[in-house]
Amino acid sequence: YCKEHGIYSLGTAKGIRARKENADETPDFLELSAFCIGNLGVAVNTCETFSDQGLFVKENTPFEHTFIITGNKGYLACREAYEYYAYEALGWAGFYVAGTAEKMADKWVDLLKKIHD
Repeated sequence: YCKEHGIYSLGTAKGIRARKENADETPDFLELSAFCIGNLGVAVNTCETFSDQGLFVKENTPFEHTFIITGNKGYLACREAYEYYAYEALGWAGFYVAGTAEKMADKWVDLLKKIHD
């Protein structure tokens, strides 16, 4: 924690089993990070998430403002996308098992609450 600048950084949260069996280049676990600058919470991961997860995080975060930064390591589709065979959940784009996005959003909220307190 840096009092002078109001920055608190938290390491990554592991433990979300993410990779489909046929996705060899995808890591077995997602790594999530969260940090804050004053009353701004920031959640980070390496995958592109659906807006459902972003809205869930923003609705459940203790921060006045929350940014979500995502990467380009494939789509992290919501469970519904798997049920409807959306392209983000299948083929080259869908490396992650159904339910991973929802678990990730829950972990993000946990991390943001932890650094807020």
